[in-house]
Amino acid sequence: MGTILSIVAIVFCFSLYEKIKMLEKNINDLQRKQRNTHVASDAHKHTHKPAHAHQTHEHVVKNPITHKQPEPFVASAVSHDDNPSPFITWVTTDWPMKLGAFLLLLGFGWLTSYAFMNNWIGPVGRITLSLITGALILVGGTVRMKDYRNQGSVLVTLGASITLLTIFAARSIYGFFTPTIALSIMSLVIIFVSAISVKNKNLPLAILSLLIGGIAPLLSVTPELKMPWLFSYLFLLCGGYLWVTAVTNWRMLTTIALGIVSVYNLPFIFGGVTSVSVALVFAFLFAALFYVANLASMIYTKKATASDLMTAGLNGLLLLLWIGSTAPEQWQSLLTAGTTLLFVLGAFLTHQLVKLKEPMYLYTGIAIVFLAAATAFELSGSALVIAYTIQASIIAATATYLFKRPLLGQLLSGLLIVPMLLSAQSIASHKWATSILHADFFVLFILSFVLLGLGTAFYLYKQFDTHAKALPEATAILFAGGTFFSFTLIWLTLHTAITNSDTAVMTSLVIYTVISLYFYLSGKLTDNRAFRIAGAIILGLVTLRLLSVDIWQMAIAGKIITFFIIGTLLIGTSFIGNKKN
Repeated sequence: MGTILSIVAIVFCFSLYEKIKMLEKNINDLQRKQRNTHVASDAHKHTHKPAHAHQTHEHVVKNPITHKQPEPFVASAVSHDDNPSPFITWVTTDWPMKLGAFLLLLGFGWLTSYAFMNNWIGPVGRITLSLITGALILVGGTVRMKDYRNQGSVLVTLGASITLLTIFAARSIYGFFTPTIALSIMSLVIIFVSAISVKNKNLPLAILSLLIGGIAPLLSVTPELKMPWLFSYLFLLCGGYLWVTAVTNWRMLTTIALGIVSVYNLPFIFGGVTSVSVALVFAFLFAALFYVANLASMIYTKKATASDLMTAGLNGLLLLLWIGSTAPEQWQSLLTAGTTLLFVLGAFLTHQLVKLKEPMYLYTGIAIVFLAAATAFELSGSALVIAYTIQASIIAATATYLFKRPLLGQLLSGLLIVPMLLSAQSIASHKWATSILHADFFVLFILSFVLLGLGTAFYLYKQFDTHAKALPEATAILFAGGTFFSFTLIWLTLHTAITNSDTAVMTSLVIYTVISLYFYLSGKLTDNRAFRIAGAIILGLVTLRLLSVDIWQMAIAGKIITFFIIGTLLIGTSFIGNKKN
């Protein structure tokens, strides 16, 4: 009885939909006739112009750039900025069909529940009837899709949903099927739906089949989702849909597949795994699968989409989480260093073969993250800060040399912000109270040397190659950072070496003044505005320190000597570089 009612309801929906389609067709024909009549009347007016108007028309035809055809009235009322989103389009297209399918699905669920409660038929008959009904609707949707794409998609979705829910009920209520058999039947449905989507070039249906494949392990009601079997199923699922992506170029499927894998991976990453070796093997298998597929699609099509970039970033993040949480400590740095080389290779291939900037930058960034992770796995404390400083400088210099783009090198030099922040512990270290030459000293020394060296290199590069794109602000920031750390190093070193605090302060301020005057005079004599501004800023800071801090803390003798020396230096430099009036 329930099956007959379902068939009657489907026929009624088809009949109602056909009537609506016929009504829409009549309305569209009427609008098209009105539009053609309007265009014809305009053309008739143009053919009955006077002689001078005819000459003007010929002149316009000879100059088609300035000629504009009259626009139909209906078209002018349509705004191109008001196009609905794809989701709204999907919902509004054949909406009676979609609504009817949803209501039928609810009705089928209630009918099945009612039949179960009243024991109309036995458990085997219930499951069999439901499976037959789902299969019939699925086949009917496949046939219907040949002529009516949207209707067929709705019926295929309805039939697949009924089949999967029936298997779920059979497993959860009656204990029918084993988890393997239940998952196998669901897999056949998934393969069937995905094949239909490829044949009919239906992306929403392909996405639906992939999502069904993602939730199938949960619907099979497995008592415990064991890693080897679950990950084997997911690997086969992803491999199949990567093949679909290769055939159809629907790269969104790759990103969705990786998202499903990530959702299943996270409980094992943060909850712990019993078999570490198996987990790492599957982690690298999934990473290699998506890495090769993502790279091949960009190289083959010579195009990088947002889905490609999202897939590459998510793939690297997932692998790094696996290594950090699961790999033995003695293997972590080696695994991340090896993965770094793979992403460097990806950046090189995308740049050399297809000249794509976005994936090259992304793969380079992922490689840098893995390199930093490998360093963090191996080192800590001051050694880690020094290693980060050297790595960042090498990356910036190498990128500038290989790609001949100082702007790229300047952007990559922003990686130095990490060791600069970590150096705070070296500045505040208690070791400065007893000695000078220690690990914290070399942290500040190497940072000063690298920042000033990169700033000088970018400045000279711009001088020799005036056509090179570079940011003078970035060079100035590098100089400012190098100056800060070098001044800090001088301050800490003198306070450690000189027991008298006033003498240490006086010596430090005098050195700062000499350095600032050097920059100021160099900029003044060579007409270098950046040097002149840098020198003036340092002089202003030294003066501010003298008048706000040292004037209250130093003894009278220290004040006299310090102010005399710095004042003499300032007055003496005023005579240099000035022309006679």
